[in-house]
Amino acid sequence: MIDSKTIERFMSKLKAVGDCWIWTGARAKSHGNHQYGRFNIGGSFIDNAHRASYRIFKGEIPKGMHVCHTCDNPLCVNPDHLFLGTPHDNHKDMVRKKRSSITNYISDENVAEIKRMYRTGFPRVTDVARQFNVHRFTIYRIINNKSRKDIVI
Repeated sequence: MIDSKTIERFMSKLKAVGDCWIWTGARAKSHGNHQYGRFNIGGSFIDNAHRASYRIFKGEIPKGMHVCHTCDNPLCVNPDHLFLGTPHDNHKDMVRKKRSSITNYISDENVAEIKRMYRTGFPRVTDVARQFNVHRFTIYRIINNKSRKDIVI
């Protein structure tokens, strides 16, 4: 059970932006470039703020489960935007929403075409991303050889 003082401290670090509750407290860089909020529950235990929100408003998180966002905003702690999923569920959700930095769902032919386009001074990255129906960061990762290094043109 989480005490009312902890809940009050948690709530003081929120800012409503649209439907999201944006975490304004401490942050920790994790999972690539995504920043997640940090929150202390029970002394020295530091919990991700969205996981803390889930625990406060929905209950304990079973071992091995992730707390996922429907809004895809890592700083959102609105419990209505949070759901439990296995690591596999979380990965499938990222790929389905095209926000995964893992680009293996793009065909080898399309990766080669993206790299060819880049060499010839292609249009804006956002236009290329739209053309291939992927997130712009996926294009950045391909052209900067952060992923799909196996495709050489």
